[in-house]
Amino acid sequence: MSEVFMHRTVTLKEAEDEIIALGSEGTVHLVGEPGVGKTSMYKNIVRRTGFKGIYIDAPNIELGELGIPIPNHETKTTRIYPNEQWGFHLDEPLVIFIDEFTKAPQQVKNMLHPMLNEPRMIMGVPLHEDTIVVTAGNYSGDGVGDHMMSHSRNRITVMAIKKPHAGFNVDGSIDDDSWGKWAISSDIAPEILA
Repeated sequence: MSEVFMHRTVTLKEAEDEIIALGSEGTVHLVGEPGVGKTSMYKNIVRRTGFKGIYIDAPNIELGELGIPIPNHETKTTRIYPNEQWGFHLDEPLVIFIDEFTKAPQQVKNMLHPMLNEPRMIMGVPLHEDTIVVTAGNYSGDGVGDHMMSHSRNRITVMAIKKPHAGFNVDGSIDDDSWGKWAISSDIAPEILA
């Protein structure tokens, strides 16, 4: 599989719908300016699928938080055991959201990379066949430290997220794909809405 670059920007709702439709058939990498809502969209995917959500803050995680090597004295080898907190070892479908993947230290990217393509696994542990994996980052041109190696980029579908718009119309309606719709449903204070 090689990198697929959508040649249009999508709203958060369109990206969410496309990620759910794609399911475990590929990995989506969301790119967009800081603060457009990529991370908050993950919670909607978890809610809609009913799968357990795994949020990984990639630049702020240590390798030992993912797993540790355990020696096998009989074979004189080691195997990496995943940390129980993530639930990678459970045979259940997950929504794994790797936030700021493009800012993570290279060794963390290397550890997470096997989740990007088939067969999906982490530290030698196969993930449930229905597991959805999404990565997110900013445009490399934003100058905030985003970089992805070509062997990772070749295994993903890149979705560029549109800037949200307020969405409040003169007739009193609110666009479904707008910041205003999210703000109203999230109980944002009227002073902020104004």
